[in-house]
Amino acid sequence: MSDANVLARIESWLADGVIDAPTAARLREAEGRAGDGEPARGRRGDTASTLFGPSIRVGEMFAYVGGGFLLAACYALIGRLASESAVGDALWAVGLFVIAVAVGVGGFRIRDGSPRFRRAAGVAFLASAAHLGLAAYALVNELANPDTFAPVASNDVAPALAGAAAALIAALVYRRLHPALLTQVGLVGAVVVSAAAVMRWLDSILFGARSFDVMEPPVESPAKVVLIGIGWGLTAIVLGVIGLRESRSRMPGAEARAALTRFAAGMTAVLGTASAVLATGWLGGDEYGRLIPPVVGDAILIAVSAVLLERAFRRHASAFVYPAALGVIIGLSDLNATYLAAATTSELALLVEGAILLAAGFAFDRLRRRVGGTGEPPPASAQPIPDPGSA
Repeated sequence: MSDANVLARIESWLADGVIDAPTAARLREAEGRAGDGEPARGRRGDTASTLFGPSIRVGEMFAYVGGGFLLAACYALIGRLASESAVGDALWAVGLFVIAVAVGVGGFRIRDGSPRFRRAAGVAFLASAAHLGLAAYALVNELANPDTFAPVASNDVAPALAGAAAALIAALVYRRLHPALLTQVGLVGAVVVSAAAVMRWLDSILFGARSFDVMEPPVESPAKVVLIGIGWGLTAIVLGVIGLRESRSRMPGAEARAALTRFAAGMTAVLGTASAVLATGWLGGDEYGRLIPPVVGDAILIAVSAVLLERAFRRHASAFVYPAALGVIIGLSDLNATYLAAATTSELALLVEGAILLAAGFAFDRLRRRVGGTGEPPPASAQPIPDPGSA
């Protein structure tokens, strides 16, 4: 629990005009986290287990497990009713919406409690946004396919767009209402899901509906690689802008949220580019293979990693280094598997693959140490307030 003497000193500073009300609120929250065993911002030794707050106690763990069983019971009830109804998707939509509202209201009621309650509120908001997205998907799916019960429609572009939009709006509201690492995870996930839904919609418009005719498979266009690459590149830029805004925020926990968002932006750029340049399809006749030459695609992937490294050094953000390392490893490993493994023995290819992993791991670890920070330094007003009595 918080130290009463520290809280009293904060109140005296506020009364004397040494600090303002927002600074006093940040100091109270920092003292509360320290009292619950959560490392303070910027303290050495922070690990992934402490990013989301204090350690999970036994009671809290069983509360999450019990909540999972309650949700499973609700799913079972809704599924049974939906299977017996002619409007199954509509029942799923109503049931998921009720769950989303109930969980969201629960998170709202506990969001101003202790650090563990605030973490639970983040979990509740994350689950609520996901259920709202699923409810919108089910509702639009029922409207698009009123005669059949289809949990996953064969042509679900419109339901996917509706679900992604609902989840994104909910995630934005919850992030605004409760700035925390978990609500930031929800926002990042909603942005990625929305981008995937939009690209699928554009794919259906530009390249037509997918055909499953095995006798005459459709010829895939290399332009799909461009569409996928541009789509995920723009998504990564959006996430990068969100991370930049977080890094300049004066709110508590902004540094961790910025690092998380930048890491997600880098992974989106690398994995999105990889999914584009490694895409395969029918090239005409009986030929099936990569839509663009592997050497070209891997060069593009390594170039994206180079851009991420430039951002890491410019922004002092080591969160960009890890995705950059992954991009280089994927690119070099693909070149090894495509060209060297086919032209030489498997032993030599495995030896080269091991050398790639060892060299990349060593090099990028050194680069991460040179980058050092996790983002831009906080503004002067967000720096720790010195004790007036120590002057």
